[in-house]
Amino acid sequence: MRAGSAIAVSTRHVVGVGFQALLVAAIVAALAFAGSTVIGTAPGGAHAVLAAKGGNGGGNGGGHGNGGGGTATISVPDGPFGGTTVASTNVGGGQWVRNACVAADGGALVDYRQTDDTGQAVLQLGPTPTWSSGAATCTASLGNWDGNGNWQTTASTTFSVY
Repeated sequence: MRAGSAIAVSTRHVVGVGFQALLVAAIVAALAFAGSTVIGTAPGGAHAVLAAKGGNGGGNGGGHGNGGGGTATISVPDGPFGGTTVASTNVGGGQWVRNACVAADGGALVDYRQTDDTGQAVLQLGPTPTWSSGAATCTASLGNWDGNGNWQTTASTTFSVY
C-alpha cells in the first residue's frame, strides 16, 4: 500500500470516528434535556421561570388566560452564536415564543416561533444584519397578542448566547 493511500484511509477513519463521537454526544445531550423536561427540572445551563396566567373566574374581574389560573412555564438552555436552542414550555402546541437578544456590540435579534405539539419551539441564535458575531443576552417570552395587537407575556426567562 502506498503512503499517500494509507494516509487518506487513516484520515477518513479518523473523521468518521469523530462524527460518530459527535452524534453520540448529541444523542446523550438530547436525552438528558428530554429527561429533565419530563421530570420537571431544568437541565444544566437552562433557566426556568414561572409566571402566573390570568384567569377568567373567581371574581378577579376577568383577565386573559386559560380560565383556571394555571401556571405557564418556559425554559431555554444557553446556546452558541449562529446555532439554535430549544424553548420548552408546559403548554400545548400553537403557542408563541418571542425571542429577543441584545449583543454586547449593540446588535439585536427579535424572532417569534410557534410551539409544536410537545410545547417546544426551536430558536435561532443569529446572525442578523445587526448582529454578526459574539455573545448576547436573550429573553424568551411565552405569550400571545391581545385584541389591540400588543404582546402579552405569560412566562419568560433569560438565557445567554456564547
